[in-house]
Amino acid sequence: MTRRAARNWLWLGSMFVLPLPFFLMLTGVVPLVRLAMFGAIHLYLAVSEGFGGAIALVVGLLILQVIAYAGLLWLLAHLLAGVLVRFAPRRVAFLTAMLLGISVWMAMVFEPYRLPFRAESTRGNLLAIFE
Repeated sequence: MTRRAARNWLWLGSMFVLPLPFFLMLTGVVPLVRLAMFGAIHLYLAVSEGFGGAIALVVGLLILQVIAYAGLLWLLAHLLAGVLVRFAPRRVAFLTAMLLGISVWMAMVFEPYRLPFRAESTRGNLLAIFE
């Protein structure tokens, strides 16, 4: 596996699994994909209802956070892929798959996410964030 492929897989996996804080009316800790989904829903509402009032601020904050976190995760994946290629060039695919597998397992077994807009419990695992 090349460094580029490892970086892309690590970046994609981190966007779906890594808990990141977000700041809006309430704060929470969710993966980037969930934050992007919030942004897409609010952008749709803003386009259909008009960009008046607080919706423009909410959409702007969500888009800024998604862009900033995507860049930060890309940089982190780039650095981690470089370390994997440098220290274990023959096992890059295995180590990348192991890192992603362990991350998904931990996100499903434990409850690393804090979901402020959820009615039941504010803590959740990977399966609970897309309910």
